[in-house]
Amino acid sequence: ERGEPTVVDSPRSRSPSVFEGLVAAEVWAGVGSLSHFVEAQGLQIGGYCECLATETKLLSHNYPAAASSLLYELGTWRDWPHAARQRGQRFVALFGGPVCASLSTGGKRQEAKDPRSAQFEQTVQMAAVLNVDFLLIENVPALVERDDQHRLVTRLVEVADKAVFVLDQILRMRDSEFGGYTQR
Repeated sequence: ERGEPTVVDSPRSRSPSVFEGLVAAEVWAGVGSLSHFVEAQGLQIGGYCECLATETKLLSHNYPAAASSLLYELGTWRDWPHAARQRGQRFVALFGGPVCASLSTGGKRQEAKDPRSAQFEQTVQMAAVLNVDFLLIENVPALVERDDQHRLVTRLVEVADKAVFVLDQILRMRDSEFGGYTQR
């Protein structure tokens, strides 16, 4: 039987050599501030999936060697593990979650009523295909704080369990506290 996840207020820094040959991917990457922070910690970004043109242009500039996919639905990201192996790399982590507009006070906050809020299911599917060791689901604080109302985290845990991912920690950090521009 599993215990409750540990709540952590700040990340642990790792030596860049720990990550040699390992890469991360981000789905629904947005402006990539999480990717930027992770890469600054020594873990390279090996792939990203983003459908918005401006954000994709920024990500391609910041991560020119990374694999990219413009639309999750096209499934081109399914080729990423093979390409990474050819470069002597392996995907170890995936970052993603539901679109922030579903939860954000800056959006309509439709939460579970917004079909895009279920994108975490696609994120879990991508994590399984990439065969990552770590799956980080991120988004606005309302994802965790309002679960009693929208049940998205509860559903996420159910989907992750089926894909053999275990919720270990809930990190309560804001992007802006680590050099990012968003409040998520």
